[in-house]
Amino acid sequence: MKSSRLLALTALAALCCAGEARAAGASSAAFLRVGWGARPAAMGEAFTAVADDASALHYNPAGLAPGAGAEGKSAMFSHAWHIQDMGVSQAALVSRPWGFGITYFSAGDMEGRDDAGAVTGNFTARDLAFSAGRGYALGEFKAGAAVKYVGQKIDEYSAHALAADFGLLYRREGSRLGFGAALSNLGTRIKFRDDSFPLPLTFKAGAALELKDAPLLLAAQADFPNDAGASLRLGCEYRAAESFRLRAGYKTSSSEDRDAILGRELGGEASGVSSLFGFYAGVGLQMGGFSLDYALAPYGDLGMAHRLSLNPHEKEMTAFHEAGHLLALYLTHPTNDVFKVSILNRGGALGVVHSMPSEEIYASDSNTLLAHIRTSLGGYAAEKIKYGVTTEGVSSDFANVTRLAHNMVWKLGMGKTGFLGDFTVIPQHERSSDINNTLNREAQDIIKEQYALVDALLKENWPIVERFVKELLAREELDYDEIASVFTEYGKPPRPLKKI
Repeated sequence: MKSSRLLALTALAALCCAGEARAAGASSAAFLRVGWGARPAAMGEAFTAVADDASALHYNPAGLAPGAGAEGKSAMFSHAWHIQDMGVSQAALVSRPWGFGITYFSAGDMEGRDDAGAVTGNFTARDLAFSAGRGYALGEFKAGAAVKYVGQKIDEYSAHALAADFGLLYRREGSRLGFGAALSNLGTRIKFRDDSFPLPLTFKAGAALELKDAPLLLAAQADFPNDAGASLRLGCEYRAAESFRLRAGYKTSSSEDRDAILGRELGGEASGVSSLFGFYAGVGLQMGGFSLDYALAPYGDLGMAHRLSLNPHEKEMTAFHEAGHLLALYLTHPTNDVFKVSILNRGGALGVVHSMPSEEIYASDSNTLLAHIRTSLGGYAAEKIKYGVTTEGVSSDFANVTRLAHNMVWKLGMGKTGFLGDFTVIPQHERSSDINNTLNREAQDIIKEQYALVDALLKENWPIVERFVKELLAREELDYDEIASVFTEYGKPPRPLKKI
């Protein structure tokens, strides 16, 4: 393979994948600039100050620090159908404060030519990167670093390099505005035979803002690459529904890059969606223990790039679910106390909160029954607050809640309309539809009222919920003393347990 062939391929990959490197003096390993995951890609990759999921390993390793995102283990699997038959597959695993990732890039079959321009046959190019990083919590600051191995293979030739990434995040406690900065791909040069190329070194800095009165995340970022001019990225994420996200982004580029991508240098002009080079769009859908994200990026005459990501987070959802039960029980139940919480899968149950009466009780009054309802609704409320969507794990809770509310109204005279008696002893054909509807409506009102109370309670004490999630993901089970210790830290010491 001639050196001109290497240079041509490097320039093409840089232009197509990054959209920002010029052919002259271009960096090698341009696949390192291809974003991680569909969510950041749809936001124009303005993600340095966001960095709150597994893609933080790529965008800003400070996002691996405890408190920078969802605690515990998370994973991401992503594939991009890129332009000109190029493809990128990625996987990441994060167990804060550690993160590990792999990227595989394939350029497909390419036509080779010698220095005279004669066709020499097809060849392939493949790139691979392994990375590992760690985050550190430093008060209101988060810091992180990652190291990576980079390997490239073009036809029968290969080259290797080592690199490191560094990042910072800053957000004042209680603030909706955060800042981030990262330096990516600081490392050795890639050398093929007599030609060597630098890695695509880039410094990035940005800010992210969560609006107070709207479910909207805004992000802005400036990029300063070593082989092209500075660029600005803008991104947003809108929570259109409880389990649905809309995303959009934009990246500035030089007039030379735009002309090349849109075909103007060859006298052509891209049309339709393909002409929107620089714009990005995507959607996100949360389904039970997974989130599915899609992103679209137009590249002019070169076509469209599509990216799809899948993020499983079942164990984390279980931890939030059980933490919701735990707080509702501990903070509102007049007679029961918790003695253990677990997220170990036993007998088909993903998690459980064990409780016991703090005193001898032979008959439950309405306050106790309402507390049972609130406790059962705690898991559902926590899932809704955190994810905007719930899992099948709430089915047994709902069955218990419905039974309790039904008995309170239909059998125990505890409804608000003043109906007294056990209406279940009356044959169904002898009860009027008005009575049936009224009693059913009262039971539903009880459930909704208690849910509203639990929802407000968890939101008010959300830092305690997140603390218990962190502890559960780290240890899987907590006993009474460990539970009481956490509550005491937050100024909520336990009632003493009584022997019965």
